[in-house]
Amino acid sequence: MKQLKFLLLGAYVFLYVGSAILIMLGHTGFTSVSLSVIIVPFLIGMVTLLISIKHTNAKKVMASIVLIPPVICLFLLSINQYNSIFTTNKWVKNKDKRVYLVEHLLEKYELEGMAKDDVNALLGKPTPTEYFKEDDNYVYYLGPERGFIRIDSEWLVISFNEKDIVKWYEVRTD
Repeated sequence: MKQLKFLLLGAYVFLYVGSAILIMLGHTGFTSVSLSVIIVPFLIGMVTLLISIKHTNAKKVMASIVLIPPVICLFLLSINQYNSIFTTNKWVKNKDKRVYLVEHLLEKYELEGMAKDDVNALLGKPTPTEYFKEDDNYVYYLGPERGFIRIDSEWLVISFNEKDIVKWYEVRTD
């Protein structure tokens, strides 16, 4: 029985080590899925702990072990969440991490219909590149594509009409 408890504890810790790695590689923030993956095993672990261990001292030690991994994962999620919040300062200073900011940018600001001067004020100068470049658009390098296999780069392409108003925008991969 004692070996089974250690095996279950090892599997529990291994689950959270894997979760932490996925959080870091996938740059995951707070979502219902990420929170469920962290909270459900914790609740199962705590219930199992309360039922299976009879000694008070052993419960305290095991409770610490059961509590630490989800706290670490929640901390990593909060760092990723903070780093994904768009600000002009973050956008201009961290050109290779824009890929994490672009979703919040597109949620927070309605680019379509925005004047070119407003786009300049919000995003700064476009990236000097020939990728996706046309006479009537801006192209911003976002960074390596999101995901676990990061071969290509992502770009934000903003197209303007003849009055220098954004007519469409798109995130593209090269």
